[in-house]
Amino acid sequence: MRYIKKFNENNSWVSIISEEISDILLEVTDLGYYCHIETSQWTNNRNNSVRICIYGKEETIWDNGYRLKIGFLYPDEVLETIERLVSYLESIGYYLGDSNKKELETIRNIKSLEKNKKEIVIKLSLYSQIILVWDDKINNYKIQNTISLSFRK
Repeated sequence: MRYIKKFNENNSWVSIISEEISDILLEVTDLGYYCHIETSQWTNNRNNSVRICIYGKEETIWDNGYRLKIGFLYPDEVLETIERLVSYLESIGYYLGDSNKKELETIRNIKSLEKNKKEIVIKLSLYSQIILVWDDKINNYKIQNTISLSFRK
């Protein structure tokens, strides 16, 4: 019993952060997006991290005669929530990585992009990219698949 109690005490800060993040993300989950929160805490408070993924709403598209289901995120629906999330995590000492800062800037500036291509691929880092797809219904670009933000302390 002694070990279980100590284990729960060590993880209380992680669960508080997860609950706060879940509360902030309720707005986008109500709109039909799926979210995943991953937190890790070290006993010496070094390299604590939070990773949040927001998965796109599934849509069916036709590509060369094939029916595909792909997730899309609409920037107007998720940007305000992402900004609140970043503000909250920065207020408790977490910072956003460089490639994630570039991803967030891209999302903030989507409205300023002119339609010159049906699809734009923006390389964020060696292993990360963001794909923007033009949508005639909203007359703007939407984000394909997911938004993934990683914070470190």
